[in-house]
Amino acid sequence: MLKTIGQMINDVRREKQISLAKIAVLGISKSRYYRFIDGEIDMPLFDIMTIMDALTLSFAKLANRASGLDDLDTDLRRLIFAYALALREGNITQIKMKLFFSV
Repeated sequence: MLKTIGQMINDVRREKQISLAKIAVLGISKSRYYRFIDGEIDMPLFDIMTIMDALTLSFAKLANRASGLDDLDTDLRRLIFAYALALREGNITQIKMKLFFSV
């Protein structure tokens, strides 16, 4: 099942151990926050951005979460890209060294 934006934001809030009291200081009541998380109401983009700023969460990071990507996956994609470039250039030694040091 796909998570809503609110659910993903709430996951980040929990991971970063940010209390709902800190969210309430932003002008977003606990009940309104939970209704947004539960998908009962829509929240204005300004309020969503305010919460994301408090969590130091960018739209790019949120998009990565939505697509199932994380920092480890990003590093793996970079490594695969480096191997592909080395292979294209015919530099097998470089590929072997990178495989050796990445293990």
